[in-house]
Amino acid sequence: MTGADYRELRLRLKLTPTQFADLLETTPATVGRWEKDQAVPRGLAQRRALAELAARGSEGAAGD
Repeated sequence: MTGADYRELRLRLKLTPTQFADLLETTPATVGRWEKDQAVPRGLAQRRALAELAARGSEGAAGD
């Protein structure tokens, strides 16, 4: 995923950077770095959570 993908996912889920960070057990600053392609999610838990959120986001997009 690119930074734009993370941002698009967050926006599709109608979450603020703080809400997105809380769900992924990280900080809003880290979410900002992901969205600017300055960092990538680390750790199995974050990757799993992002995969789950992406699946939820795509389900919502299908129903739009």
